[in-house]
Amino acid sequence: MNSWSSNLGNELVVYAINIVAKNNARNWNYIEQILMD
Repeated sequence: MNSWSSNLGNELVVYAINIVAKNNARNWNYIEQILMD
């Protein structure tokens, strides 16, 4: 998560985590895919 935050910024990482939480995803791959797009 730190590398994502360093590369993309905290706001974008928090936004992706919020999307994952709303969709009840249970793994980091979902967050990673959101951040890659």
